Formats: sequence, C-alpha cells, structure tokens
Amino acid sequence: QGGPAALSGDPRFNGHSNDIDFQIESDFIGLMAPGLPASANRIASRVGRVMAHGDGLYGGMFFAGMYSRAFFEQDPVKVVRAGLRSIPAGSSYAAVIRDVLRWHAADPGDWRRTWQKIEDKWDRDDPCPEGAGDPFNIDARLNGVYVVLGLLYGNGDFERTMEVATRAGQDSDCNPSSAAGILGVMLGYDAIPGKWKAGLPAIADSRFQFTDFSFNSIVESTLVRALALVKRVGGRVEGGNVLIPLQTPTAPRLEQARIGRERAVIGAAEAGWRLAAGF
Repeated sequence: QGGPAALSGDPRFNGHSNDIDFQIESDFIGLMAPGLPASANRIASRVGRVMAHGDGLYGGMFFAGMYSRAFFEQDPVKVVRAGLRSIPAGSSYAAVIRDVLRWHAADPGDWRRTWQKIEDKWDRDDPCPEGAGDPFNIDARLNGVYVVLGLLYGNGDFERTMEVATRAGQDSDCNPSSAAGILGVMLGYDAIPGKWKAGLPAIADSRFQFTDFSFNSIVESTLVRALALVKRVGGRVEGGNVLIPLQTPTAPRLEQARIGRERAVIGAAEAGWRLAAGF
C-alpha cells in the first residue's frame, strides 16, 4: 500500500508483528549459515522485517542461531544458549528462554511441570488480533519456548523431541517441525530414525504448492547458497571438506512493541465504535 517492505512488519502497520510468521520460516537462514550466526542475523534482519518486529523478529534470529550452531554441537542446552546469544538479552523473548533453561536445570525429568510454569507466567499478554480473548496464541515467544521445551526434554531423542513440542500445544505443527529440524542438524541425516524419512522418496521430486521447488531441488539450492556464503566470509571448499571460519553471534539492538493485553474485541458494527467528526 505504498510503504517500504522494511516497515510492513512494524507494529504501527501490522497487528501480527510479535507473532510466529518469521519464526516458522527462518529455518532456511540457519541451514545456509553453518557456524555463521552473525551472517545469519544480517540475512534475518533484512528478511524478517517484512513480516515482524521486536520479539517476532528475534524469534527468527533465535531459530537461525540455533540451526547455525547445531552443525557443530550435540548438546541441546548449548544449542539453545547459542541461539540466545543472537538476540538482545533485554528482550522479553530472551527472558522466556532463560526461564525455561533455568526451570529445566532445576527439574530435568518432568516437562509438564515446566510447561505449567511457562503457561502461568507467559501465556497472558498475546495481542494477536485472531487470538484476542481466546486461548489461541501464535505469539513468537510462547511458541518459540515450546520448541525449546521439546529440545531440552527430548534430550536428543528424535521422536520424544517432537512429542513434547507437539503436546505443548498452540502452533503444534510448526513447533515440532522446527524442533525436529534443529535436532536433525545436530544428529545428521543418517542418524534420523528411518521411519521419519521413509516417505521422502515418493515426494522428493514433486513440486510444493505455490513454489517451483521440490524437496530435492530446495535442498540443492540451500547447499549452493550455504557454500557461497561460506566462501564470501573467507571459508573454502576443498574436495569433500568445507572449512568454515566460525563466527561469534552478534545480537541486534533492542526493539520492543509493548502493545499490552487486549481488554475487549469490538466489531466494526458494534456500539463500542464511535466515528470522529469529519469521517
């Protein structure tokens, strides 16, 4: 509508600025930036602002940072902490992740108790227009911490990780997909249990809806982009080896939209609306 793409995620123009839109689409950035979280954040900053702001933007940066580190780490706690370094420490997104890391350390055996603590403290102020007044919540923070819940309490088990992330609720298709994606990078493709890969050959060359890519062609495209990015930052490819100059995560400056919790949902035809003179 005439505004720049970089502002289309701004809360002044977008009631979904803190939602999961970018978070559930950011996996590709971390996959094409192995060991390169600073590069991942530069890409995420450009892409994410088209649909998000503040915590909505940080969710994508956090996920990309976890993917980036997952190539070189097999401890879920360390992967989560690495992702945390890619976002501002003062953000509310970072606060909820620190909470679940602390609660998991104190109680590593019962994900339900930690889930309840998350609900009690954090599932209270989602201003999403679609979820206002309802239990429905597509806030980036809440759904992002469900991914972390799956990674921490799944403890490296592929199926258990998805189970916990799914049963936590809310966006329960994307959350286990992200958790499984990050863990899949940590384990390596060959170590993913066969039953979770068995369906791939039948669809691997079929074009996905709304895109010209198939599973095989998008994997190849991502690999090409990853190798190009590695070379751009000073790495190199030697035979079957890729030498990567590992980067330190760099968090962006803090941006937060304090919209607050809704008080009521008022339809345009209801008496609660009053038009000002001249309109």
